[in-house]
Amino acid sequence: EFGPEIIASPRYQHWLDSMLNQWRVALHVIVWIDAPNAVLMDRIQARSRKHRVKQESEEAVYQFLDRYRICYHQIIDNITTDSDLLVLQFDTDQEKSDQIVDKILAALN
Repeated sequence: EFGPEIIASPRYQHWLDSMLNQWRVALHVIVWIDAPNAVLMDRIQARSRKHRVKQESEEAVYQFLDRYRICYHQIIDNITTDSDLLVLQFDTDQEKSDQIVDKILAALN
């Protein structure tokens, strides 16, 4: 999503399709943790580490996060097509880490 221009090339697209096919075969579960944009923005700004959008406006941060989310949706949709890959999605603003872990373990059993 944020890569150089080469990612639009047919050669790159061929490589990407190949990688997605390998993931489709290798993966059994995808665990997607997310939170609302406001929560993610607060977390980015509160941590001491640098982040690409740490000093950006709310609108810019939300656009950045939405772009990532759309990209992840596209990838997950691609690799789950015609597969029995389990996708577990959690909102870390609504569920605590230990609750998420319990749900993941229950789904794996």
